[in-house]
Amino acid sequence: LVVGAYATPVDTLLQQRRQPPDGEDGEDGEDGEGGAKNLPPPWEVSRGGHSPDTLSGLFLLADTGSWAPMSVFSGGGEGILQLRAPPGGYLLSMEVWQPAGGWAARTRHGIRGDPVPPDVPVISDLLLLQPGEDLPEDLAQALPRMRAGTEVASGEVVTVAWEVYGLGRRREPLSFRVSLVEEEGSLIRRALKRIGLFSRAPALTLSWAEGGTDELGPLFRAVDVEFPPLDSGRYVLRLEMEIPNRSKVLSHRRITLR
Repeated sequence: LVVGAYATPVDTLLQQRRQPPDGEDGEDGEDGEGGAKNLPPPWEVSRGGHSPDTLSGLFLLADTGSWAPMSVFSGGGEGILQLRAPPGGYLLSMEVWQPAGGWAARTRHGIRGDPVPPDVPVISDLLLLQPGEDLPEDLAQALPRMRAGTEVASGEVVTVAWEVYGLGRRREPLSFRVSLVEEEGSLIRRALKRIGLFSRAPALTLSWAEGGTDELGPLFRAVDVEFPPLDSGRYVLRLEMEIPNRSKVLSHRRITLR
């Protein structure tokens, strides 16, 4: 399952007013065609929302050489798009187009989803959600709350959600640990950390244990995380899951603190 949240940013370029050409303004403050002076163009982002004729699409192009992408479309200046695809590698493209205004935006990168063998625990990518009165209980409740970006303000509360796959009916105890660490910068710094000469303590740590589940299918979990006051920059939000007598399972998400 590939999901993506999008929102057209409040861009000063899109909010510029188009001044009427010289000589078309009337003496009464209206232009020569009877319209109000200095009206914004019809495509401009309004204070109450985005232009309704904005189009969006999510595309997956398999790396097997197939020319036909899988796709899903929507409209409006913000929303959630999702696609189901077989395991494998894909070029993902998420695109937004505003034909009336003549502008577009897109993000493209490769993704890969490998088949999960039975009884092998795997954690999904981490979802960043808008907080609410209650935590979502499953993925269907979580998706409408997805954030459209990975920028987080210091002191902000963000709901972090994920799914665990490959758990059996043995009701194995699970231990989770969420941590926030500053992203490694230079090559030298990464090398020093790799040999144990340079290491920083996590800026945030949250851990707990639970009894596991005896039900088949994905295990959904969500927690509210309050980001502490930190210097702005790039950080990594890490999730570790431990099961006795099994290898540790990891997932992470890069974020930007501002």
